[in-house]
Amino acid sequence: MSFGGLLTLTQESIWHFERAFAGTTVQHVGLRLALQGHETLAQVQAALQAAVNRRTVLKSVPALRDGALHMVSCQAPVLLQNLGDADADAGLDADAAAALQAFTEQPFDLENGPLLRAARVAGSEGVALLLVAHRIVADWPLLSAVGAEVLAALRTGATAPEPAAAESYPDTAARQRAWAETAD
Repeated sequence: MSFGGLLTLTQESIWHFERAFAGTTVQHVGLRLALQGHETLAQVQAALQAAVNRRTVLKSVPALRDGALHMVSCQAPVLLQNLGDADADAGLDADAAAALQAFTEQPFDLENGPLLRAARVAGSEGVALLLVAHRIVADWPLLSAVGAEVLAALRTGATAPEPAAAESYPDTAARQRAWAETAD
């Protein structure tokens, strides 16, 4: 694993919460996206991986190194699971519904990742892509941006243009820590 920047103050508080209350779903952020239904698993996986690859934080896990928390690269890929039968008329069967429940409630492994999961869910209401992330790497706006990019890539067959450069997590963390030190 390569070292990244320090965690932001929010990420650090989330990390401490997870240490105290491991295994809860309180820090899970979820998003459901309606798919057209004709997309293959490979197409959805490729679009998702392209969106994730453009956001370093989604490929990171927190790690305690030299007495400080850092975001480090995670080698575990985001894998797309397939839940439910695309030809189902009566919604998800009991096994698929139980698998979906387990998928959304499964604790994240903060040490090894990945901290983003994806599932293609099919049932009587159509086909959807479900994204679940740990809040230490994604908030709802970031997850929404990833979802919009995946949907655009699936509609057009091409990945979206690079987003405008934003402040990096290490820069944000450094700015927050400098502010906190001078706020006394």
